[in-house]
Amino acid sequence: MGPGYLAVLVLLLAMAAAIGAAHADQALFHALQAYSHVVPDTVFVAFWQSTTFAGDGLAIAALCAILVLVRPPAVWAVLVGVVPATILLRAGKSLLGVDRPAYVLMHDRITVLGPLLEHGSFPSGHAMAAGLLAGVVVLAAPGGVAATRRRIALRMVVCALALMVAWSRVAVGAHWPTDIAAGLAIGWLCAWIGWTIASEAAWARTSQARAVAAAVIIACAALLFAHPLGLPAATPFRYTLALVALVLALVALVRSTHAWRTGRAAAAQPPGLLPGPGGIERPRPGSRSG
Repeated sequence: MGPGYLAVLVLLLAMAAAIGAAHADQALFHALQAYSHVVPDTVFVAFWQSTTFAGDGLAIAALCAILVLVRPPAVWAVLVGVVPATILLRAGKSLLGVDRPAYVLMHDRITVLGPLLEHGSFPSGHAMAAGLLAGVVVLAAPGGVAATRRRIALRMVVCALALMVAWSRVAVGAHWPTDIAAGLAIGWLCAWIGWTIASEAAWARTSQARAVAAAVIIACAALLFAHPLGLPAATPFRYTLALVALVLALVALVRSTHAWRTGRAAAAQPPGLLPGPGGIERPRPGSRSG
């Protein structure tokens, strides 16, 4: 884990600890909800419901459709990272049993956009998923002196979007600030675990692995059509994401399947022969015939 990546993890953990120790969750929750109204009223509900939907597990899988075309190991890093992230998420929700803002602040005026959630607040699963995907993208993009300005900008944009998804969990009234800081930290850590495993695995770079990853994304994108999450204003975003992910993943599946078959056909050729025009075999360069 590089020093910059570690610094972000430490910062997120420190934020969660500091907010909890200072008992500042309620004050920060109200402040962040108030600042969320910087979004115009005409698109307020659609914007925040769509943003928070982007942190759902199926949506994160659909967003990986871009990665399966350009960096297949990154998709497997996400899939591997989901395992420890899910374990930590379930442990936190079942062992700590933190009540959500809508339950604690039921007598205060708060904004709730979507289903009324009352229990199982810590940590935020949506923030965790956003942190996981952002962390993988940061690790998959070359850093240091080899990084171009475009790649640096990409990492900054992805991190900003992850923070926006995390903020949306307060904007829709679903989580405390401590929940989202801890969720981001868990996702960030599990991204490093997933990338460490997938980036070192030769199988993650094979055409077969890309085909399997594409198939998983296709399945998740298809499920999005029947996965409203009680967020009706996010329907256009949900359908658009599902359609784009389906197209990109199908392209990746076709390419990887073609590469897989081509590789198998080449491996099946006799050592001294190569397929020539019209399917007629010709000697390989440097080989003897007759």
